[in-house]
Amino acid sequence: NNADIDDDEDGVIDSADAFPLDASETLDTDGDGIGDNADTDDDGDGVNDSADAFPLDPTKSVSTTQEQEETNEQDESSTETSSEEITQSALEIWSDSNTTDLGSGWFNSSWFGNFYGNSGGWTYHLTHQWLYLAETASGGLWVYDSALGWLYTEKEIYPYLYRFSNGHWLYDLSTISERKFWDATLETEITP
Repeated sequence: NNADIDDDEDGVIDSADAFPLDASETLDTDGDGIGDNADTDDDGDGVNDSADAFPLDPTKSVSTTQEQEETNEQDESSTETSSEEITQSALEIWSDSNTTDLGSGWFNSSWFGNFYGNSGGWTYHLTHQWLYLAETASGGLWVYDSALGWLYTEKEIYPYLYRFSNGHWLYDLSTISERKFWDATLETEITP
């Protein structure tokens, strides 16, 4: 239906819905044609979500305990670590970031704002503080926020963010001094 922007009436506009005619599905993180609600391996890394410590990151699947043990082993085998090994260039965080290096580890994304570095996916955002970023195969961005959980956005829809925990769309109204979101489903402001 051309006049209806949400054909399946699931609260997600058709242009941001991977399954615009299926109200039970919205996202397909790995692009395999199976929606994330039905998919047992959302990131397509061959590890079932139930056993995957990073179910939305195809580059990681080990548990944090196992990862920490591997990190400790690496630390013991190396007495010197350069800053290049610790902080990945933010330009490599996600492909559609439109990122400029501001110097001293700070970067600016033309649509996502200012942030500092990237260490194993963790980034310090000037407004939203610590976030974990994971890019999807289609260039979208999963953002883990400790107060809001997993959020999905991309260059074409930001400042709209899809909140995975409840299926609501949020609109980012945050300023440098206050974090604030509009929840379109509840028609209320959220200040995490």
